[in-house]
Amino acid sequence: MVKHLWELSLNQIPLAWSKFYEDSLLNYPEGKYIEIKTIDGQVFKTWVNPVQYKNLIEHYFNKFKIQAKDLLKNQNNIDLKDFIQQLVDIDVALYNLLFEWAFEKDSIDENPRLYNPYTYFSSKQYYNYNFYFSPIMQTSFEETYAPLRIFNQGIPIKYSFDIR
Repeated sequence: MVKHLWELSLNQIPLAWSKFYEDSLLNYPEGKYIEIKTIDGQVFKTWVNPVQYKNLIEHYFNKFKIQAKDLLKNQNNIDLKDFIQQLVDIDVALYNLLFEWAFEKDSIDENPRLYNPYTYFSSKQYYNYNFYFSPIMQTSFEETYAPLRIFNQGIPIKYSFDIR
């Protein structure tokens, strides 16, 4: 039974926006610009690329999983405060990336900015502490995955203390 986010595999979790992913894979696999009209009538272009967005979510999720496992293996060699901070950072990133994967988003036409890989990944929005710690309404996503956060589980510390 999975106890922590770093034990999950995205391959076993349905991609909530697979319809948009499949459509973009077929029609514009390299991405495209979409014009957006603001409330005040201004028009600007934004880049969307659900294919790259999905690939980057997979890449970063797997990268953070490996970092968490390595950190846990080496926790006796790391200062306790550093260990906890690094593990919380990783857990926050995993939870946010999992949300991007498993929570159904608006369509590209309704909110194209949601599928802009440059906006999300270059600004490291996966370190959204407000979302991680917020008492938000219970959706099926929170019911399923919030219990796996170390915020809910507790930090798996296996330190041996040398008392002299």
